[in-house]
Amino acid sequence: VYEVGNPLCYIPVIPLYRFLRKRENRRCSALLLAVMSYLYREAGVPYYRDEGWFMYDEYDMNKECFLECLRENPDDYEEDISDTLRNDICGDIMQRKLYNPYHLQHLGENIARFKPANPFEDECQLIAQDTLSLFHDFPKCSMFQNIAPPDEYDNNDDIPTPETYIAFIGDGKGWVYENIERAVNDYLGNYSQMALPCRTQVFDGTDNEVKNLEFEYRLFEIIENLCNILFDLP
Repeated sequence: VYEVGNPLCYIPVIPLYRFLRKRENRRCSALLLAVMSYLYREAGVPYYRDEGWFMYDEYDMNKECFLECLRENPDDYEEDISDTLRNDICGDIMQRKLYNPYHLQHLGENIARFKPANPFEDECQLIAQDTLSLFHDFPKCSMFQNIAPPDEYDNNDDIPTPETYIAFIGDGKGWVYENIERAVNDYLGNYSQMALPCRTQVFDGTDNEVKNLEFEYRLFEIIENLCNILFDLP
């Protein structure tokens, strides 16, 4: 079993959106876009603007509550309107960028041409190399492929799946994020277990495949390192 611990592995896209707008960041941006494109297109990390996912519902419910408050007190929520619109508009723009296969297709070339000039650029190069290596070593693998089925848990009525704690989000700060983070923590606080990646190895001679969770270990490390980079962007 891969124990993820208790973090919310939320990947904010708006910091990269702001980072992209400065020409001097173009080289690093290309690497980070490719990493995020891999996570979205290949690894299957849910995106908060895609209907049907947990995080989409959280943003949608938050907006409904906000609009109701806005109707009652329209003069009190100018800053909150900006935050809500920013998450919607920038999220749609970044989603189109991440869905474009170009970034991942040219990742190897971009890494080969990239010459880091400072520690931050070193981090961007390293995470890009790790992502390209994972993509080559585990083609067509997703974050959900080894999720334990509900009947393996003590209480299988409703076990939170990884989409509740791993997802692309809008921004990692601001009124919208604070509300959603609070709501998700309240939701997950009702459960003592979560669905985790796991594989079963049988040692009776009937199964010759060596089973491990190397993909998940490397994937989660990339997600964690990417979040550290994005949350530190100005």
